[in-house]
Amino acid sequence: MLQVLYLLICMVALSRSDCPCKNEIRNYNICTKSANSCGLHLSEFEECIKNRFTSMETELTTLKTYLPGKKPVSFMAQPSSRFKSSSGKFLKFGRVTTNKGNGYDGKTGVFTAPVAGTYSFTLTIGMPTPSSTSDYLRLHILHNNYQVGFWWTPWVGKWIKISENILLDMKKGDNVRIKVYSWPKEFQYIGGTTHSNFNGFLIQ
Repeated sequence: MLQVLYLLICMVALSRSDCPCKNEIRNYNICTKSANSCGLHLSEFEECIKNRFTSMETELTTLKTYLPGKKPVSFMAQPSSRFKSSSGKFLKFGRVTTNKGNGYDGKTGVFTAPVAGTYSFTLTIGMPTPSSTSDYLRLHILHNNYQVGFWWTPWVGKWIKISENILLDMKKGDNVRIKVYSWPKEFQYIGGTTHSNFNGFLIQ
């Protein structure tokens, strides 16, 4: 890789001279010999390489600053306390511990993508379940109101903690939120603070 870079830099340097052999350059060693044969002193040649590398490093740093979708985006939200909801409602995790990019709104429970890219989202619910019931507790992960993830738990008569993870390609302004599909009365509550959370981050 370095030889290729040396070669490219060398060709730029030699293009400023009348060297008859500049089109026959194949690697760094030949490049050095060609530069010497054309009257380009080694010290000048080395200085040229140094200047070109410095220039390229500056350009790369500038490009990285303006690359789209590279702004850090991540969030972690938890229920501030245990709570119970009902079918048709949206889950709102008001204890927001991380929110780089300010994409998650704890008051509405909606994450809005501040930049376009591929995102990872994980919904984790910890809660006690009844020993019997007529239905499951079911939650839907919605992307712009379209279901893209499905979390559910049966009745097992014990404390459970279950996660659902999805990957999404999102445009700037797209949103993700959690909707309750069914909440049987036998299910008491979702565990608060560290028992449950909704989190996400920009991958690329």
